Amino acid sequence: MTGSEEILRFWLDEIGPKGWYEASDALDDTIRERFLPAWEAACRGEFSHWMTTPRGALACIILLDQFPRNMFRGRQKLSRRIAWRFVRPRKRCARSVT
Repeated sequence: MTGSEEILRFWLDEIGPKGWYEASDALDDTIRERFLPAWEAACRGEFSHWMTTPRGALACIILLDQFPRNMFRGRQKLSRRIAWRFVRPRKRCARSVT
């Protein structure tokens, strides 16, 4: 299973600021291949414990907010359905912090 540190290493170190602002099919495919199962698990609320630390919370945000933008780029109809699925896991994450 993907861990929060793996997500941070990938996004902050491997991709870095230059890659954050470039649309790339290769990057989108890489994110989909490496992190789709983790994203699905996060949508089920399985990573809400990540929200108890600053680095874990950042990984959760990248996984639930940024990675879907890459994984589902150009799939507008699917993106709307995905946004709805975020509601419950984010509420779980918020509850675990308070």
